[in-house]
Amino acid sequence: MMRGSDTKHNLNMRGAFLHVVSDMLGSVAAIGAALIMIFFGWAWADPLASVIVAALVLRSGFQVSRSSLHVLMEGAPLNIRLEDIAEEIVRTEGVNGVHDVHIWSITSGMHALTAHIVVDGGKTVAEAEQIVHRIEHMLHHKGIRHVTLQVESDGHRHDESLLCGLPNGRSS
Repeated sequence: MMRGSDTKHNLNMRGAFLHVVSDMLGSVAAIGAALIMIFFGWAWADPLASVIVAALVLRSGFQVSRSSLHVLMEGAPLNIRLEDIAEEIVRTEGVNGVHDVHIWSITSGMHALTAHIVVDGGKTVAEAEQIVHRIEHMLHHKGIRHVTLQVESDGHRHDESLLCGLPNGRSS
């Protein structure tokens, strides 16, 4: 059984669903146009129905193509704000700071995150791992399933900006 959210969040399902719907619309439009031409003699009904169906198919095809291109270009998920995620990470007990945060879509509905988190330098490896597990759990509930965190101590001097800087003022 297909749920409504499957076609909303999964590009493959949405593409298949739109293909079936466009086939159905084409058949209904052809039958409707044929009946109008038989009963009313309006020969323009067939080209009009074809143009309407073509416009609907082009619109939905454009939307799926745009969403696919966004994923292929590893664009940031549209429903996730980098600043909100960084604030959530910093609110995690034991985290003193976060920087070099990157979020992108691997595929529709699967997002990834990499970041550097700053913790107290006196923490053991096991304590730092517990902090990482808490962050991963929190991010999992926000739809970010693939997380890579680099743990750094307070003594590690680094640029504190959310995004890493590149030479010539560019950022990634």
